[in-house]
Amino acid sequence: MEKLIRFYRLLNILSIDVTIGAVVCAMFFARLFQVTILPYGLISLGLTVWIIYTADHLLDARKIHKPASTERHRFHQQNFKFLLVILLLAILVDAIQLIFVRRIVFIEGLGLAFFILIYFLFHRYLKLFK
Repeated sequence: MEKLIRFYRLLNILSIDVTIGAVVCAMFFARLFQVTILPYGLISLGLTVWIIYTADHLLDARKIHKPASTERHRFHQQNFKFLLVILLLAILVDAIQLIFVRRIVFIEGLGLAFFILIYFLFHRYLKLFK
């Protein structure tokens, strides 16, 4: 049982549980609305969610100049270079995967990405909205 808990903790630290959750939710809503999500779309969704979370954790870990107080940020500090290489590989694979995603999904995804970018800019430069 202890090994299972440690394994889940590692999945949690790496945000893999969130990634799996996003993919499962997409599959749930696809079934609910009776639409088909191709495997390429699910892979791209999972990779994109993991890339966003991991990039955020790595940026946070880089900003902290002493040992981090949270286990997640300490892990990302200690494994920064390795995780950065994995992150770059994931970005490459995700970019290649996007070639196979349906055109309409890709275009709508770009529109959503634009709004997410605006949201992040608000959070970064306008502290009032935090």
